[in-house]
Amino acid sequence: MSRPILVGALLLTTLVAALLPAFAEQDLAPRSVEIETARGVKLKAMYHAAQSPNGAAVVIAPGQGYHMELPLITTSAARLADEGFAVLRFDWAFFSAKGAPSQEFATEVADLDAAIAWAHALEGVEKVIVAGKSIGSLVAMKRAGSKHDDLSGVALLTFPIHNPGALEKLWVTPDDIDKVGRPMSVLVGDRDPLCDLGTLYALIAKTKTPAPIIVAPGEHSFRDPENKNDKARTAENIDVIVNALALYCRRWIE
Repeated sequence: MSRPILVGALLLTTLVAALLPAFAEQDLAPRSVEIETARGVKLKAMYHAAQSPNGAAVVIAPGQGYHMELPLITTSAARLADEGFAVLRFDWAFFSAKGAPSQEFATEVADLDAAIAWAHALEGVEKVIVAGKSIGSLVAMKRAGSKHDDLSGVALLTFPIHNPGALEKLWVTPDDIDKVGRPMSVLVGDRDPLCDLGTLYALIAKTKTPAPIIVAPGEHSFRDPENKNDKARTAENIDVIVNALALYCRRWIE
Protein backbone atom coordinates (compact mmCIF):
# COMPACT_ATOMS: atom_id res chain seq x y z
CA MET A 1 0.00 0.00 0.00
CA SER A 2 1.43 3.39 -1.00
CA ARG A 3 2.09 6.00 1.69
CA PRO A 4 -0.71 8.40 0.54
CA ILE A 5 -3.26 5.58 0.56
CA LEU A 6 -2.07 4.39 4.00
CA VAL A 7 -2.31 7.91 5.43
CA GLY A 8 -5.77 8.32 3.93
CA ALA A 9 -6.93 5.03 5.43
CA LEU A 10 -5.60 5.98 8.85
CA LEU A 11 -7.35 9.36 8.68
CA LEU A 12 -10.62 7.69 7.66
CA THR A 13 -10.34 5.20 10.54
CA THR A 14 -9.68 8.00 12.99
CA LEU A 15 -12.65 10.00 11.68
CA VAL A 16 -15.02 7.02 11.93
CA ALA A 17 -13.83 6.28 15.48
CA ALA A 18 -14.42 9.90 16.44
CA LEU A 19 -17.92 9.95 14.95
CA LEU A 20 -19.16 6.62 16.35
CA PRO A 21 -19.96 7.96 19.85
CA ALA A 22 -21.89 10.85 18.31
CA PHE A 23 -23.90 8.49 16.11
CA ALA A 24 -24.61 6.21 19.08
CA GLU A 25 -25.72 9.16 21.20
CA GLN A 26 -27.99 10.35 18.40
CA ASP A 27 -29.57 6.89 18.08
CA LEU A 28 -30.37 6.86 21.82
CA ALA A 29 -31.79 10.38 21.91
CA PRO A 30 -35.56 10.53 22.64
CA ARG A 31 -37.57 10.74 19.45
CA SER A 32 -41.10 11.80 18.67
CA VAL A 33 -43.53 9.06 17.62
CA GLU A 34 -47.26 8.70 17.08
CA ILE A 35 -49.35 5.86 18.49
CA GLU A 36 -52.26 4.67 16.38
CA THR A 37 -55.42 4.01 18.40
CA ALA A 38 -58.36 1.75 17.57
CA ARG A 39 -60.57 4.76 16.90
CA GLY A 40 -58.11 6.29 14.44
CA VAL A 41 -56.77 9.08 16.66
CA LYS A 42 -52.99 9.33 17.02
CA LEU A 43 -51.39 9.88 20.41
CA LYS A 44 -48.40 12.19 20.58
CA ALA A 45 -45.54 10.38 22.26
CA MET A 46 -41.81 10.30 22.93
CA TYR A 47 -39.76 7.11 22.73
CA HIS A 48 -36.56 6.61 24.75
CA ALA A 49 -34.37 3.75 23.56
CA ALA A 50 -32.73 1.73 26.32
CA GLN A 51 -29.05 2.41 26.99
CA SER A 52 -28.35 -1.31 27.51
CA PRO A 53 -31.61 -3.16 26.71
CA ASN A 54 -32.90 -5.48 29.41
CA GLY A 55 -35.84 -6.85 27.41
CA ALA A 56 -38.47 -4.69 29.08
CA ALA A 57 -40.34 -1.46 28.39
CA VAL A 58 -42.14 1.04 30.60
CA VAL A 59 -45.17 2.98 29.37
CA ILE A 60 -45.71 6.22 31.30
CA ALA A 61 -49.28 7.56 31.28
CA PRO A 62 -49.64 11.27 32.19
CA GLY A 63 -52.05 13.12 34.43
CA GLN A 64 -55.00 15.24 33.36
CA GLY A 65 -52.92 18.39 33.11
CA TYR A 66 -49.53 16.98 34.04
CA HIS A 67 -48.34 16.26 30.50
CA MET A 68 -45.42 14.20 29.22
CA GLU A 69 -42.94 17.10 29.20
CA LEU A 70 -43.19 17.85 32.92
CA PRO A 71 -40.43 16.90 35.39
CA LEU A 72 -41.74 13.72 37.03
CA ILE A 73 -42.36 12.11 33.65
CA THR A 74 -39.23 13.28 31.83
CA THR A 75 -36.98 12.44 34.78
CA SER A 76 -38.54 8.99 35.13
CA ALA A 77 -38.17 8.30 31.41
CA ALA A 78 -34.50 9.30 31.33
CA ARG A 79 -33.64 7.29 34.43
CA LEU A 80 -35.46 4.17 33.28
CA ALA A 81 -33.76 4.33 29.87
CA ASP A 82 -30.42 4.52 31.69
CA GLU A 83 -31.49 1.41 33.63
CA GLY A 84 -32.01 -0.55 30.40
CA PHE A 85 -35.75 -0.06 29.83
CA ALA A 86 -37.25 1.13 26.59
CA VAL A 87 -39.61 3.94 27.61
CA LEU A 88 -42.71 5.38 25.99
CA ARG A 89 -44.24 8.55 27.42
CA PHE A 90 -47.29 10.08 25.78
CA ASP A 91 -50.07 12.64 26.07
CA TRP A 92 -53.75 11.80 26.23
CA ALA A 93 -55.71 12.66 23.10
CA PHE A 94 -58.08 14.85 25.15
CA PHE A 95 -55.11 16.87 26.42
CA SER A 96 -53.75 17.43 22.91
CA ALA A 97 -57.24 18.47 21.78
CA LYS A 98 -57.67 20.73 24.85
CA GLY A 99 -60.65 18.68 25.97
CA ALA A 100 -61.59 16.54 28.99
CA PRO A 101 -61.30 12.83 29.88
CA SER A 102 -64.07 10.47 28.82
CA GLN A 103 -66.65 9.12 31.24
CA GLU A 104 -65.18 6.36 33.41
CA PHE A 105 -61.95 6.85 31.38
CA ALA A 106 -63.21 4.42 28.74
CA THR A 107 -61.39 6.16 25.88
CA GLU A 108 -58.22 6.57 27.93
CA VAL A 109 -58.15 2.87 28.85
CA ALA A 110 -58.39 2.01 25.13
CA ASP A 111 -55.63 4.49 24.31
CA LEU A 112 -53.36 3.10 27.03
CA ASP A 113 -54.02 -0.33 25.54
CA ALA A 114 -52.70 0.98 22.20
CA ALA A 115 -49.59 2.38 23.89
CA ILE A 116 -48.93 -0.94 25.64
CA ALA A 117 -49.32 -2.81 22.33
CA TRP A 118 -46.86 -0.38 20.70
CA ALA A 119 -44.31 -1.07 23.45
CA HIS A 120 -44.79 -4.84 23.17
CA ALA A 121 -44.07 -4.60 19.43
CA LEU A 122 -40.61 -3.10 20.01
CA GLU A 123 -37.79 -5.39 18.97
CA GLY A 124 -36.38 -7.29 21.92
CA VAL A 125 -39.13 -6.28 24.36
CA GLU A 126 -40.68 -9.21 26.21
CA LYS A 127 -42.08 -7.49 29.29
CA VAL A 128 -44.02 -4.25 29.74
CA ILE A 129 -44.67 -2.19 32.88
CA VAL A 130 -47.14 0.67 33.18
CA ALA A 131 -46.54 3.73 35.33
CA GLY A 132 -49.43 6.19 35.59
CA LYS A 133 -49.37 9.72 37.00
CA SER A 134 -52.56 10.91 38.76
CA ILE A 135 -55.49 10.04 36.47
CA GLY A 136 -52.93 8.04 34.53
CA SER A 137 -52.69 5.80 37.59
CA LEU A 138 -56.47 5.38 37.66
CA VAL A 139 -56.45 4.49 33.96
CA ALA A 140 -53.56 2.07 34.49
CA MET A 141 -55.47 0.42 37.33
CA LYS A 142 -58.63 0.10 35.22
CA ARG A 143 -56.75 -1.29 32.25
CA ALA A 144 -54.94 -3.84 34.40
CA GLY A 145 -58.23 -4.73 36.09
CA SER A 146 -59.78 -5.67 32.74
CA LYS A 147 -56.66 -7.06 31.05
CA HIS A 148 -53.37 -7.63 32.83
CA ASP A 149 -51.75 -10.74 31.31
CA ASP A 150 -49.44 -8.58 29.18
CA LEU A 151 -48.13 -6.51 32.12
CA SER A 152 -45.26 -7.25 34.50
CA GLY A 153 -46.06 -4.48 36.97
CA VAL A 154 -48.14 -1.36 37.63
CA ALA A 155 -46.84 1.79 39.35
CA LEU A 156 -49.40 4.28 40.65
CA LEU A 157 -47.78 7.72 40.85
CA THR A 158 -49.59 10.43 42.87
CA PHE A 159 -52.54 8.06 43.15
CA PRO A 160 -55.70 10.23 43.49
CA ILE A 161 -58.26 8.58 45.75
CA HIS A 162 -60.55 11.44 46.85
CA ASN A 163 -61.36 15.11 46.36
CA PRO A 164 -59.41 17.55 48.56
CA GLY A 165 -60.86 17.37 52.07
CA ALA A 166 -63.48 14.75 51.17
CA LEU A 167 -61.77 11.74 52.70
CA GLU A 168 -64.99 9.78 53.18
CA LYS A 169 -65.87 9.75 49.46
CA LEU A 170 -63.27 7.49 47.90
CA TRP A 171 -62.85 7.16 44.14
CA VAL A 172 -61.25 3.73 44.53
CA THR A 173 -62.29 0.55 46.35
CA PRO A 174 -60.15 -2.33 47.66
CA ASP A 175 -61.72 -4.49 44.97
CA ASP A 176 -60.52 -2.09 42.26
CA ILE A 177 -56.99 -2.51 43.55
CA ASP A 178 -57.24 -6.29 43.89
CA LYS A 179 -58.33 -6.54 40.26
CA VAL A 180 -54.98 -5.14 39.11
CA GLY A 181 -53.65 -8.68 39.41
CA ARG A 182 -50.01 -7.72 38.94
CA PRO A 183 -47.17 -6.54 41.18
CA MET A 184 -47.94 -2.96 42.11
CA SER A 185 -46.54 -0.03 44.05
CA VAL A 186 -48.05 3.31 45.10
CA LEU A 187 -45.76 6.36 45.05
CA VAL A 188 -47.12 9.57 46.58
CA GLY A 189 -46.28 12.89 48.21
CA ASP A 190 -46.66 13.28 51.96
CA ARG A 191 -48.96 16.30 51.53
CA ASP A 192 -50.93 15.36 48.45
CA PRO A 193 -54.45 16.85 48.83
CA LEU A 194 -55.83 14.07 46.62
CA CYS A 195 -54.25 11.27 48.62
CA ASP A 196 -54.39 11.60 52.39
CA LEU A 197 -51.82 9.16 53.73
CA GLY A 198 -53.95 7.80 56.58
CA THR A 199 -56.81 7.19 54.15
CA LEU A 200 -54.47 5.54 51.64
CA TYR A 201 -52.98 3.18 54.24
CA ALA A 202 -56.47 2.23 55.43
CA LEU A 203 -57.55 1.56 51.84
CA ILE A 204 -54.54 -0.60 51.00
CA ALA A 205 -54.92 -2.51 54.29
CA LYS A 206 -58.32 -3.73 53.12
CA THR A 207 -56.93 -5.33 49.94
CA LYS A 208 -56.05 -9.00 49.62
CA THR A 209 -52.52 -8.26 48.38
CA PRO A 210 -51.35 -5.00 50.00
CA ALA A 211 -49.09 -2.92 47.77
CA PRO A 212 -45.98 -1.14 49.04
CA ILE A 213 -46.43 2.61 49.54
CA ILE A 214 -43.47 4.90 48.86
CA VAL A 215 -43.74 8.43 50.24
CA ALA A 216 -41.66 11.46 49.25
CA PRO A 217 -41.95 15.06 50.41
CA GLY A 218 -44.38 17.25 48.52
CA GLU A 219 -47.88 17.65 47.16
CA HIS A 220 -49.53 16.29 43.99
CA SER A 221 -46.59 17.28 41.78
CA PHE A 222 -44.00 16.74 44.53
CA ARG A 223 -43.59 20.47 45.07
CA ASP A 224 -43.21 21.76 48.62
CA PRO A 225 -46.56 23.46 49.44
CA GLU A 226 -44.69 26.31 51.14
CA ASN A 227 -42.03 26.61 48.42
CA LYS A 228 -43.83 25.76 45.18
CA ASN A 229 -41.39 27.75 43.04
CA ASP A 230 -38.32 26.06 44.49
CA LYS A 231 -37.38 23.88 41.51
CA ALA A 232 -34.34 22.41 43.22
CA ARG A 233 -36.42 21.14 46.13
CA THR A 234 -39.03 19.72 43.75
CA ALA A 235 -36.27 17.95 41.82
CA GLU A 236 -34.97 16.39 45.05
CA ASN A 237 -38.45 15.14 45.92
CA ILE A 238 -38.93 13.72 42.43
CA ASP A 239 -35.57 11.94 42.64
CA VAL A 240 -36.83 10.00 45.68
CA ILE A 241 -39.80 8.75 43.67
CA VAL A 242 -37.82 8.05 40.49
CA ASN A 243 -35.26 6.01 42.44
CA ALA A 244 -38.05 3.93 43.97
CA LEU A 245 -39.80 3.54 40.61
CA ALA A 246 -36.60 2.29 38.97
CA LEU A 247 -36.04 -0.17 41.82
CA TYR A 248 -39.52 -1.69 41.55
CA CYS A 249 -39.36 -1.85 37.76
CA ARG A 250 -36.09 -3.81 38.02
CA ARG A 251 -37.59 -6.18 40.59
CA TRP A 252 -40.70 -6.79 38.50
CA ILE A 253 -38.73 -8.12 35.53
CA GLU A 254 -36.41 -10.40 37.50
